[in-house]
Amino acid sequence: MSYQQEISFTSPATASTVIHTEMFTGLDAHNRYTIIAQTLGATGGDLNVYLQGYNGFDWFDFISFPTLTAGDPALNLMGKIRRDSVPPFPFFNWAVIGINDVPAMWAGDVEHGDFTDRLRIIMVAGAGTAAGAVQTIAIHSFEDLVGQHFGVLGAR
Repeated sequence: MSYQQEISFTSPATASTVIHTEMFTGLDAHNRYTIIAQTLGATGGDLNVYLQGYNGFDWFDFISFPTLTAGDPALNLMGKIRRDSVPPFPFFNWAVIGINDVPAMWAGDVEHGDFTDRLRIIMVAGAGTAAGAVQTIAIHSFEDLVGQHFGVLGAR
């Protein structure tokens, strides 16, 4: 069985940090996902959108979408994540991340490797924001079950 979930939301209408209540859940059933985002700049201020994972204790930045400046036109983004995307040990890479309600990951960055069973959306609207804009993020698995691949990607 494949996974597919889409969440649409409106970014904050004032300068603030907002956690969207709907989450992407059940992500532990698959190893590989495609993330598609349709983003739009807010009115008057910058907008940063993050996906945060949960490790059982804290929420941590996993994906930071590119910063949208005031009035940016619609931007369509697509990326793929997979649990086995980290090069073999002893590879090590520092990443600036935020914890819980204070995201800090650099714009456009992704923390590669293992991810959690759920992701939440957190938005930070900058000074001068006067109106929000509709954003949509969709996550789709591109394998049938853990270890069982199908489609154009071929079997491994």
